Amino acid sequence: MLNPTGTPYTEKVDVYSFGTVLWEMLTKDIPFRGVEDPRALVTRGQHPPLPPECPEFFRKLLLRCWETNPSRRPSFDQILVYLSQYQSRNLLALYDLYGTVREIIFVLILAR
Repeated sequence: MLNPTGTPYTEKVDVYSFGTVLWEMLTKDIPFRGVEDPRALVTRGQHPPLPPECPEFFRKLLLRCWETNPSRRPSFDQILVYLSQYQSRNLLALYDLYGTVREIIFVLILAR
């Protein structure tokens, strides 16, 4: 499948979407609520606003997933390593989003 620029989609499109799903779990909100065509915002490099209470390690991950240059976005293997590092330090226990982060790590491991 080709994107609007005529180049093939890559895993990096899914990484952007993954960041948006993490944002939804963190905020329990709909991204770009009230915007008629959110794709127009995304193609201009905009992303949903990060709440002030967003844990720093999630903030860093979300911003990397939403990089405007897709080649600068992490791979899912890199995301798994990043999340696993924080899990091993028990930092995720402080911000465990009702178990969803652990489930995401499990799904990423299964997908490898």
